[in-house]
Amino acid sequence: MNKEIAVKGLRSSLPVLKRMLPIVIATMIVMDILMRFGMMESMKAIFDPLLQMLGLPGECIAPLVMQFVHFSAGYAAVAALLDADAITDKQAILTLLVGSMAVITMIYLRYSLSMYLTLFGRFGAKIALIGYLSSMTAKVVTIFLVMMLF
Repeated sequence: MNKEIAVKGLRSSLPVLKRMLPIVIATMIVMDILMRFGMMESMKAIFDPLLQMLGLPGECIAPLVMQFVHFSAGYAAVAALLDADAITDKQAILTLLVGSMAVITMIYLRYSLSMYLTLFGRFGAKIALIGYLSSMTAKVVTIFLVMMLF
């Protein structure tokens, strides 16, 4: 690796950073407000019973919801919870995996299904379903592995 390659890589990443940085900063501010003013405790009380079925504390609802805004918002919210010692490493990984399952569902419903239907007609629905189920199966297997390894 030389300086020229590093500079080229940095330049090509700047547009992505310019789009993501405001989302990450806004998310960190929102998470700080939620934690400082006790709103996270209210969210925890409401969502704890549901999320406990997945082995997650109620606080994990914030990154799960924020992941619908943008994946980086979900990541930043998980980072804020980790920094505050509100969740463990295992819970962080599980939260990101569960959130990605919701995002994959949203992507398939918004984009992939219509694209496959347009390209392949009714057969496209089968292609989309197989792709979706493959993605979900991979996530479930990964969740299972995380639960066994941690």
